[in-house]
Amino acid sequence: MNSGLMRFIFIGVFVAVLLPGCRSEVAEEAEVEATVAEEQQELSLGFEEPEELSLGFEEPEMSRPSHPSPPRREITLDEDAGVDDLFAALAQLEHDAAFTEAWQMARDYRADNPGNPRVSEVDERINRLNRLRRDAPELVYAINQLSDPNPTVRDIVQRQLVRGGEAARILLRKAVRNESAQVCALAAGLLRQMGDHEGFSDIAGRLRSTADNELRSALINICAQMLETQNLTAMMLSAGMLRDAGTAEYIPLAAAIYRRLAAEEELTAEKTAARQAANDYLLRLIKAAGNDRVILRDASAVAALSGDAQLMAEFLQPGLLYFYYETGRNQITSAHQDDTFTELEPRQSGTTDRITIDVRKRQEDIGMVFTGLIDIREEGEYTFYTTSDDGSFLFIGDEMLVDNGGLHGMQERSGKIALTAGLHPFRVTWFQAGGGLGLEVNWQGPGVEKGEIPPERFFHHLSDTQLTDAM
Repeated sequence: MNSGLMRFIFIGVFVAVLLPGCRSEVAEEAEVEATVAEEQQELSLGFEEPEELSLGFEEPEMSRPSHPSPPRREITLDEDAGVDDLFAALAQLEHDAAFTEAWQMARDYRADNPGNPRVSEVDERINRLNRLRRDAPELVYAINQLSDPNPTVRDIVQRQLVRGGEAARILLRKAVRNESAQVCALAAGLLRQMGDHEGFSDIAGRLRSTADNELRSALINICAQMLETQNLTAMMLSAGMLRDAGTAEYIPLAAAIYRRLAAEEELTAEKTAARQAANDYLLRLIKAAGNDRVILRDASAVAALSGDAQLMAEFLQPGLLYFYYETGRNQITSAHQDDTFTELEPRQSGTTDRITIDVRKRQEDIGMVFTGLIDIREEGEYTFYTTSDDGSFLFIGDEMLVDNGGLHGMQERSGKIALTAGLHPFRVTWFQAGGGLGLEVNWQGPGVEKGEIPPERFFHHLSDTQLTDAM
């Protein structure tokens, strides 16, 4: 058989056998791709892919902004621009999430300056921008879905954005600056969740510019949460907002500054200035609050976090508040079971510098509540005691430290607790059914022998004083 004939037979076999197999493989691959596309369509919850989502896209505008976006800045490079000039221009474009434009600018610069000694830095930036522009389309689309009425959709795209890395953070900052109130608040919350330091300035900027009270409240709380883990820049921005603030809505931000400073080992000039800004803000509040007990209570509670004796003196009064009750035997028995007299109206109230039942008007079916703050000056373990006839209870914060309840003669009970230096909520409840009666409260701790708590250790909030005056 000659070689020509052999070649003819080989070609015939290839066409008849192998080529159909290749075609079937191609068809099979197309089938798989179609199946994947269908699965992605199902996973998208019926989202319609926007036309802008294509390679080399022009970033689409965020959907339905109620806070108009400023026009994009025209950014160009001079012919003799250096690498630092390039990077400055790229930073501005990245700020606007114009990744494709920045990528193209960097590529053009690279092509025009092949011999630049810093070409490796330019190449690194080109690669980074290329990643950003490839990641951005689906993230832009996810941000557009943050305002979707379906909570399941919102939950899915929020999880996608949290995992979106650098591109997501840049796009979320842009959403905070330019998007509707709803999307802005969600984007700010995601930046907080992602621990994005740079996003704080964008949130603060939107907070300063918005007149939407609901959005302002949401952003203030997010800033307060972020401030406790953010850098010094965030603290200075927060201090700046407090210097301009005149309403009680910024109280959480002042509290966050005090908590952050309490954890600092050294107070620099900037940190001291931030504390002063918070102090001045609270002082303005108390002067403007008048008889608004809610503002006074909230502001005084935050002032107690400051550790500033002069400021605290403006919000705190010496002594405890007392409330005296008279009622029937059945009500006294009921009252002591839940450790409070909150369901009863006091017959008398006022302030006292020591815990005493001398103000009582009769000997049976009576009770008293003493409430305020106790000043702990040295950290350590403290023991508190109540000796009473009939029952008594002592609380530090929300914790019942001493349970001396029940109907009984004079008996002592105690409880121990570790306390940090500072002011702590303090409350004693006492009730008397009949027979003998009495109440003593003592303490013991670091440098303190067992005995009566000195009057100078008791305080109460200014707002609570107004409560007793109104009775």
